Amino acid sequence: MSKYAPFESFLSNTPVHLKNVVFSFAQIEQIIGTRLPPNAYNAKGTWWRNTKTRPQSQSWLAAGWKQDIVDWQNNWVRFRRQR
Repeated sequence: MSKYAPFESFLSNTPVHLKNVVFSFAQIEQIIGTRLPPNAYNAKGTWWRNTKTRPQSQSWLAAGWKQDIVDWQNNWVRFRRQR
C-alpha cells in the first residue's frame, strides 16, 4: 500500500459537488501522516505533475482528480475533479 493511499481515500470521499479543492502542503502531510519529500517544496521540481507512474500522483489520479495549480511560495496545491 502506498503511503499516499490515505490521500487517495480522502479525495475519493470528497463531496461530488466540489469541482476544485485546495490543500496546504501541511494539510496533505496531516492526511498521509508524514512529511512530503523536499522536492514537493521545490518549484523547479516535477513532484506535483500528473504522472501516472509516480505513487503520489497515482493517488489523486485514481481518485478522479488532477493537480491544477501549485503555489510554492505559499505551499498549497489545487486539484480539479476529472469525473
